Parts: sequence; C-alpha cells; structure tokens
Amino acid sequence: MLLKNETNSRSLLATWKNRDKKTVGDSRISKAPVGATIPLSSGQQRLWFLQRLLPENPVYNYAESFIFKGELNEAAFEHSLQSVFEENPILRAYYPYEDGRPIQVTDESSKVDLKRFDLSGMPKVDQEKQKLDLLLSDARRHFNLNEFPLIRTTLVKLNNDEHVFLLTMHHIIFDKWSMDLFLKELAAHYLAYSTDFEIEKKEENRLQFADYAYWRKNRELDAIQMAYWTKKLGGEIPLLTLPTDYSLPANPSYKGTSYRTKFSSTLSKRVLDLSKKMETTPYVFLLSVYYILLHKYSNQKDILVGSPISLRKDTALENIMGFFDETVVLRTSVLSEMTFSNLVKQVRTTVLEAFSNTDIPFEALVKALSPKRSLSVNPFFRVMFIYHSVKNTPSFGPGLELSHSFFNPGVSKFDLTLFVGNEDGLLSTGFEYATDLFEESTIIQLQEHLRLLLETITTTPDQKIADITMLTASEKAIFLDNPQKVENHIASFVGIHKAIEHVAKTQPDKTALTFEDVSISYETLNREAEKVAVALLGKIKKNNETIVLCSERS
Repeated sequence: MLLKNETNSRSLLATWKNRDKKTVGDSRISKAPVGATIPLSSGQQRLWFLQRLLPENPVYNYAESFIFKGELNEAAFEHSLQSVFEENPILRAYYPYEDGRPIQVTDESSKVDLKRFDLSGMPKVDQEKQKLDLLLSDARRHFNLNEFPLIRTTLVKLNNDEHVFLLTMHHIIFDKWSMDLFLKELAAHYLAYSTDFEIEKKEENRLQFADYAYWRKNRELDAIQMAYWTKKLGGEIPLLTLPTDYSLPANPSYKGTSYRTKFSSTLSKRVLDLSKKMETTPYVFLLSVYYILLHKYSNQKDILVGSPISLRKDTALENIMGFFDETVVLRTSVLSEMTFSNLVKQVRTTVLEAFSNTDIPFEALVKALSPKRSLSVNPFFRVMFIYHSVKNTPSFGPGLELSHSFFNPGVSKFDLTLFVGNEDGLLSTGFEYATDLFEESTIIQLQEHLRLLLETITTTPDQKIADITMLTASEKAIFLDNPQKVENHIASFVGIHKAIEHVAKTQPDKTALTFEDVSISYETLNREAEKVAVALLGKIKKNNETIVLCSERS
C-alpha cells in the first residue's frame, strides 16, 4: 500500500540516487584550461570568508586521530604519505588573495613533513598526558590560508606495537568523504611499498578538485531551484530558542566539546527496523526524532536544521579528494497534534526536496533572501544534524591493525550538532556543543532525553507528538509522583498582569507599590503599565520579541 505522496517521494529519491550515473569519459565536467586561474568553489569561498573573520581561530580545522596496533614500518608509512600527497594536488593547495579575490594555487615541489615523537620510554600516566598535549597543540593551531601547507601530519610512538597518527588540515581542502579516500590510498601505497609491489599509477589527465571548482564557478544559478528555496525560506526566519546555561554571546568563541554515547544493540535494532517498516531511511527517521527533541525543548513549531550533503553528484567526482560539502537548510513545521508517522512523512518530503535542489550555493541563498545577519548566529539555523554509516578501515597488511580514535580538538562550529553513527547496525550519538552556552550536565540530560524519545517512539510510533514522553526516572519522581497541590486564589489567573488588573477593578485604591515615602494604587499601577504596553506595541516588529526594561534601582 502506497502512502500519500509516496509515489512522488520515491521518484524524488530515485532521481537523487541515480543522479548523473556516468563514466569518467562521459562526465559533463571537463579539465580546466591550462594556465587558468583556479577560483574557489562556493563552499570554499564561504570557509575562506569565515576564516578571514576569525584569522586565529581553529574552528575550521579538521583533525582525525588513528591508532596503529602492530609493527608499523615507519619508512613505508612516510613514503606512502608522500605518494598520496603527490597524487592529490588538493593536499598541496593554498589560497592567496590576488586581484581582489582568493585563488587556488598548488605547491608543486612540496614534501610531506611528518612530525615524529617517541614517547615509548615514559611512564603510562606521563605518556598519556604528553600524547594529548601533542595532539591538541597540533589540532588547535590555526592555518594561514595564504600559505602552504594547510595540512599537518604527526606520528606518536607509544611502544613498538602502538602508534598514534594525527591528521590535521583546514576544512577548505578536505571533507569526511575525502578521509575515506585518503585512508584507502594510504593503505594501498603502504602495502605496495612493504611487499615490493608496484602500484598502478593514476591517470595523469584525470579530473582533480581544481577542475570541479573551475566548472562549478562558471555555472549559472538554476532559476527553478532558486525559486524553491525562496519559497521555502521566505518570510521571517525564527531563531531557535533552546534553554541554555549561559546567554548567547555577541561574539562567540566557537569553543566547544562533545558528549558521546552508544545505544544498546536492542534499541539500535528497533530504530533501524522501524525506519525500514515506515519505508524511510535511518537519516530521515532520526532527524524526525531530533525535530521532536528540539520542539519539546524550545516549544517552537517552525524549526530549521542545517545538514551537510556531498555535491559529488557526478560519479567522476567520487574518487576525488577536496571540499565538496554544501549545507542544506531543512525547514519543518512540528505540530504537537501530529503523529510521529505523519511527521516522518513530512520530514522525508522536506529532505528529498532539499536534496533535489542543492545546486544553489548557501551564500547565494543568503544574498537572495537577506536574512537578519549576526556574528553570534548563523543566518538560518543554530543546530546541525549529521548521520553517517561508519565504513570499515582499510587493511595495512597482516599484523597491523588501524582503528579510528575519537578526538575532540575543543571547537564547535554551531550551538549544537547531533552526530549519529551507524557501525554495522549499532547506533552511536554525540552532541557537539558550544561551551559558551551549555554545561556538560545539560548535554547529558539532552542525550538521555533523546534516548528516551527513541525508546518511546519505537514502542508506540503512532502517538501524537504531544503525548510522546521523555521524562527520566528522577523527573517523573518530581513531576508525577504525588505532586503537592497548593490551593491559592492566584492560581486561577493566567499571569500576574491579570491578577493586577483584577485588583485594580475590585480594589482600585489599595496600595500596590511603595518606595520610601511614595505609594501608588493598583488603579494607577495598571494605568501606567497599559501606557508602557501601548508604547512598546507600537515599536515591535514581530511576535514574541524580547523587550528589555531599564529603570532606576528601587
């Protein structure tokens, strides 16, 4: 049985999944002219501009840490790194400012600079501290986009059978997809070097990121896609007001950290099974739950979430390293009377439409729609959602095992980002959050509420959103178990102003306020308050606008 709009949704999904299924030879993307000045792609341009605003902030550093267990041939490893550098010009790129704009330049004579540290002779406690200090020093050091290199490599020896490899680069040259390609090529070169096997060289005239950037920059904007976004993001953009521990700073520091947890195999299976039963993807299912969490925390209906998508639409781009990410804005109405299944259908449509209209760069949307700008928040959203299936790490040969080691460099690009990983059917989640705004205890509570929402939804998915509970055991004890009822006449009023209005009518001469030797009645207080209210209403431009009153201390 097809759900309403299911045929259309499936055709959208099919269109996106089967996009540009062409061979390299049939690709519509061609090589950039020899000697052409290479521009930045739209995504790179945005990162370049933001980094220029924050020249010494490492917020756009991309750092990943890996552990090698077994006997690592360090000479083979360094040779492999050099080979990957030579074959991928984007790893040798930098972005000087010339003739009024940044351009991409490739350093042709560079050699990889692998920093090595031997901590094998240290006591375990000292070794762990020194290792963390080395990794953080590398990951938190900002890059100058005008200069080569925009990548740093560090190898830390803990003992003969354990090494830590840290790869730090600026996001302007790399994305998550590129990391998988990097590791795959690194492993292939390492195996070839270790076994005296000659690896097949890449075709010299193959496409590179510079070709893509040149092609993309010379394309005209799609009028139909722009019309979609103009309609979708038109009107007032609501600011998501989550309860935070600290006020939103005028100039955020982008300092942050993360809190991560793994779900049980039972809950993971229930989530994945229900998403399949509802004929949707885990991405859409979990994003829908995230919307509910944000709705319940903010009590808002119109919610915008950012989510990255790779623009490797052409199969010729799937094996090219570079920064191909674009941010899509997912705007959804979350109504308390909706059922979860109806919300999933709505979110699925939103996602498929957004993914079908990704040819409009984010900054083009900002320019066209002119949303309210502020250094403290993104013009469209404050929160992000990222879902990825964890790929198996490539083999470096018998006796050597590579594993990913989560590493937090201490930054957060947004107020709150939910990361969901799916590793062989086991789900894990992590909230990256701005420490300018949140305490860890708040994020732990948020994480627990997310888990409880998933527990409730996978048990009874047809509930209305208003009825989906996420109270913890301690919260139930406070709010639900034998609540103390306090009888008082004030409880019948919807607000303190209504209580004052009532007294002003029934006992107008009764004293309301006294300061030193001056008193005013309830009638006078209510009349003066109404004057202030009328004056304020004449100046505000939107609903629920915060008003600050300043008066002398009394």
